[in-house]
Amino acid sequence: MINRHQQVLLFGDFQLHPMERKLLRGGVEVSLTPKVFDTLLFLIENRGLLLSKDVLMRAFWPDTIVEEITLARNISHLRKALGEDRHCKRFIQTVSKIGYRFVAEVSESSNDVTAVSTQGRAPLRTATSLGSQAWSGTRSGIVSIAVLPFKPLTLKGRAGSMGLGMADALISKLSNIHRLAVRPTSAVLKYGKVGQDAVEVGREQRVQAVLEGHIQVLGSRLRVSVQLVNVSDGRAIWAAQFDQPLTDLFALQDSISTQVTQTLIRKLSGEDEHRLNHRYTESMEAWRAYVEGRYFWNKRTATGLKKAISYFEQAIARDPRFALAYSGLADAYLLTGDYGFVLPSESVGTARTAAFKAVEFDDNLAEAHTSLAWIAGSHDWNWAESEREYQRAIELNPNYSTAHHWYAESLAVTGRFNEAIREIRIAQDLDPLSPAINNDAGLVYFFAKRHESAIEQLRKAVELDPYFAAAYFNQALVYEQLGQLAEAIGCLQLAGRLLKDDPLILAALGRIYAVTRKRTEAKKVIERLIVLSRHRRIDPALITLIHVALGNRDQVFAGMERQIEERSTQILMINVHPAYDSLRSDPRFSDVLLRIAGLGFPL
Repeated sequence: MINRHQQVLLFGDFQLHPMERKLLRGGVEVSLTPKVFDTLLFLIENRGLLLSKDVLMRAFWPDTIVEEITLARNISHLRKALGEDRHCKRFIQTVSKIGYRFVAEVSESSNDVTAVSTQGRAPLRTATSLGSQAWSGTRSGIVSIAVLPFKPLTLKGRAGSMGLGMADALISKLSNIHRLAVRPTSAVLKYGKVGQDAVEVGREQRVQAVLEGHIQVLGSRLRVSVQLVNVSDGRAIWAAQFDQPLTDLFALQDSISTQVTQTLIRKLSGEDEHRLNHRYTESMEAWRAYVEGRYFWNKRTATGLKKAISYFEQAIARDPRFALAYSGLADAYLLTGDYGFVLPSESVGTARTAAFKAVEFDDNLAEAHTSLAWIAGSHDWNWAESEREYQRAIELNPNYSTAHHWYAESLAVTGRFNEAIREIRIAQDLDPLSPAINNDAGLVYFFAKRHESAIEQLRKAVELDPYFAAAYFNQALVYEQLGQLAEAIGCLQLAGRLLKDDPLILAALGRIYAVTRKRTEAKKVIERLIVLSRHRRIDPALITLIHVALGNRDQVFAGMERQIEERSTQILMINVHPAYDSLRSDPRFSDVLLRIAGLGFPL
């Protein structure tokens, strides 16, 4: 790690020298007041985190009562210094009524300049250092937390199956407090084993506090011990024990979430209290089925999605007004179509009905608006409506990583790469250990033709989950574009071991045969895909891409027509997918783009 006294922080065309308290642009110093400089450094040191106005005001005016307008003026001066205006916000994201987040990519380099005096200034406190002081008065210092699956005190009885449900319920409740960044359930699933150190988990998840607990069922009663651990020093911030009837489980969850929040945040607003006390269902069986559904949904496999649909349907059967379960059902059907397991036209109708049911029962549900955003964009090609729904979802819950994740994909396929990279980085910050998010970060960089960054993200996805086949497949796409065909074939072989007889992998091999002028082998792959299409759904884009590599343009444009007819989501990528670059001068390619634009796709 670079010593802060030797550190230079690079972002955009700026160089920030913390020790010298200088901001340079093109070698020229940018004039900043001391408070504005401290604001910039604080935002950068906590980049990716949504910092509430309360946190920022306590960081810079700890012993003074100031109005929010003072902070807003400070941010305004900083934006002006960075060259931002209301049309261009490359560095600082404003989340309405909540706070600010530094979203630009930052790198570090060493500074050869020797340390200079800070003229008596106290060192700037990062959010982490604020957190270590929170228990002596600055409770709002903690801004990020992970809730681990509660561990059973004994392997007998029902406690083991309840531990994840308890954690998921608390995650859902705490995520509604916009001043807290809470890791999603998918990020903490792997921490269900007994004996894992909370501090190590917190460091891996890059959070400031970890909530862990033990749970035991004793006849008709439930005994729970829980503690909130400060990751910086391992101390228990708060601890409590509960012993009450099993029938009061939801009341127990309410009590724990309220006490944790009051420990971290000095004063809850009325809106915060309303969101914290909101219950998505009164049926414990429905909640458990929903948790199981999301677990299998995160697998992103045909089998996993099938199980997810079954669990979401069970949850709805237990509680026909359970909005979250309808949203989960919508997401599961959306992925079965978008992953090519069924025709999108066969899945989107059910997904749409479920998503509308979700908003009917709870219009303030970020998950439901995210589902509607995906449908509006990828299936209806109504991108203005899609963007409104994504922004609504993020406004409702800035901590919902899937909203940022899917919004990034939507922005990428429309060529808005800088915004896409910003959103996918936020999703990664919210759920840093998600293979799916890191995999799609690789795709965003791939479409932006930043191939080294794409490979870096895809390798990270594989490190997180060596069985995540899509990341190997996408690495092969990047290596093919780089001309590193041996590496591409190696990645496809690894993916093939995980997904036997998968048409995606078969088609990718067909492209490599075509690129290496093995036309006979490439044509055999096309024939094999046609045979497979008689028994299962094969996206016409797979065969089209092989024809692109073979130079068979008539077949390429015939394939594009089929994609338009089937409303394939793959057709939306042709304007950014590098494999189509050789076709861009063909008038027929322009005609296809115009047809898509006429159907609502923005170009």
